[in-house]
Amino acid sequence: MFLDKLELSNEEIEKKEQEFSDFISDVSKSEAVFKELQSFFADLSLSESIKKYGMTYWRWYVWLTWDRLNSLKKEELVSVFGSQVPVAFFLDFDVFKCLMEYFISNNYFEGDLDFLYVKVKKSFQESQAIIGVWGGKDVTVAELVKEIKLIGDRKDSLEQAEFESKLSQIFFPNNPLVDEYVLVDFDKAVQRFVDLVMFFQIIDENSIWVVVNNFINSKNFKNVNSVEEFPVSKKRALPTTLKSGEPSSSEPQNLASKFESMSKNLDLEIEESKKQEEKPITPAAPVAKAEPEKPVIVKQTPQEKPVVEPQARLSTAQIKSQIESEFKKDIDGNFINIEGVMRKLEEFTEMYNDPKIADLIYYDEEDDKFKWKV
Repeated sequence: MFLDKLELSNEEIEKKEQEFSDFISDVSKSEAVFKELQSFFADLSLSESIKKYGMTYWRWYVWLTWDRLNSLKKEELVSVFGSQVPVAFFLDFDVFKCLMEYFISNNYFEGDLDFLYVKVKKSFQESQAIIGVWGGKDVTVAELVKEIKLIGDRKDSLEQAEFESKLSQIFFPNNPLVDEYVLVDFDKAVQRFVDLVMFFQIIDENSIWVVVNNFINSKNFKNVNSVEEFPVSKKRALPTTLKSGEPSSSEPQNLASKFESMSKNLDLEIEESKKQEEKPITPAAPVAKAEPEKPVIVKQTPQEKPVVEPQARLSTAQIKSQIESEFKKDIDGNFINIEGVMRKLEEFTEMYNDPKIADLIYYDEEDDKFKWKV
C-alpha cells in the first residue's frame, strides 16, 4: 500500500520518492498505485489536495495521471485540466503537446473535437487549482488567466516585467522541497503556462481542427496507432531535475507580441488549410445535344391506370428513432445539428399534415437543452 502514512517528514518524502521511482517502470504496480491515489483524492477537495499533499501524494498522482493521459475518458480529461495543469508543468510535461496527442490518439479530430475542446478550455480557464501564494492569499489558475489577458491587452512593458517576476515567485516559492522535486527549469515552466493561457484565449472551437491537423503534420507527432507508443507512455522515465538559473530553451517575449504573433500564425494556418482543400475543378467536356425522342403515347383505360398506395405513416416513436440514427450528438447527448433536426420534423409535419410532429422536440430552459416529448 503506497498510502501507508499521510503526513511525511522530509526524510520520509525522500524515501517515498525512491519507492515511487522504483515501481514507475512496472506497469501493473504503477497502475495499482494510480488507482489507489485516484480513489484517495476523489474524497478530498482540490484545495485540500494541493495544500496538504502538493509536494507528496498529489505530485505523484499528477505524474501518474499525465503518464497515462491518452487512456483517460473524456470527462476525466476535462477534470484534469481543471485541477492538475500547474503541477504537470512543474513535472516537465508539455501540456499543449499532451493535449494534441490525446485528441489524435483518441480520434477526436474526426468527430466531436470541437465540443471536447470547448469543455477542456473552459475547465482550465475557470480552474480553482492553487498555483501559489501572493500577498498572503492563494492564487488560482483562473485568477492568473484573467490577469494575463488584461496585461496582454494593455501592452505595458513595465507592467509585464513586474508581472513576470511576480508569476515566477508564485510558481516557485523559496522552499527546499520545490528546489528538490520540481523537475523543470523555472523560466520554462512559467513560459509554458503563459503560452497555454494565450492558446486557449486565441483558439476557439472553429479553429482547433486546424491546430490539430498541423500538429499531425509536424515533427512533434509520430504517426502511431496505439496509445502506448506515444512519448507520454507508461514506461516513461522520470525527467532529469533542472534548477532555476539554468539556460532556458527560448528567449522571453512580450505578451502583447505573443498574442499578435499567435493570432497571425493561426490566420496563416487557416488560410493554408483552405488552399489545400480548394482543388481546381476541371470543367467537363460539352455533351452533344441528343435528338429529342418522340413521346410514346399509351392509351389506358380507367381500369388500367396504376394506383399509388399511400406511404404508411410512421409512429412518433419511429420518427424519433429515425432522427436519432440520422443526426449525430455531442458528448453531452445534444444534437450537433439541431437546425437539421427541426427541418426534418417539418418535413414529417408536411408529409403527414400533422402539426404536432413539429413539437416533438422542445427547448427546456431549466436544463438549457433540447428534449424529446416522447
